Amino acid sequence: MPEMNGLEATPLIREKFPETKIIALTVHDNKEYIFKILRAGAHGYVLKDTSPEELVRAIESVARGGAFFSPAVSNVLLQDFVRAPNSPEPVQENQLSGREQEVLRSLALGKTTKEVAAELNLSARTVETYRVRLKRKLNARNVAELLNHARKQQLL
Repeated sequence: MPEMNGLEATPLIREKFPETKIIALTVHDNKEYIFKILRAGAHGYVLKDTSPEELVRAIESVARGGAFFSPAVSNVLLQDFVRAPNSPEPVQENQLSGREQEVLRSLALGKTTKEVAAELNLSARTVETYRVRLKRKLNARNVAELLNHARKQQLL
């Protein structure tokens, strides 16, 4: 069998083992590679120069159902989001309800739907409804874009 890189292997892993959580551990910090890995289904993206403690945090966060990005990767994603020329104006913080801000903050911190539900005394279904609403309001396609918005609005 020919050798595959992580980008090629990720969809195959997800097809055979859909519950598997994937964290990319790489030296690549350019946005094109980051987006390709995320589109392929990775839940986290950690640079190889990360500390052992940060790697443990990444594994724990993804294992709980969250996402994790090295700070340098988050900065790349944030810069791309802020500089995107054709993206619609982001929703201002005051256009999100207090509860939407709480849910966004918790999700951006890598908490799972169940953890957010327990923390905010909501049902998991209600948290999922908030997640869908936040994605729609913020024109976000994934958790990474929600994280970018939360950081931009200083909700973290």
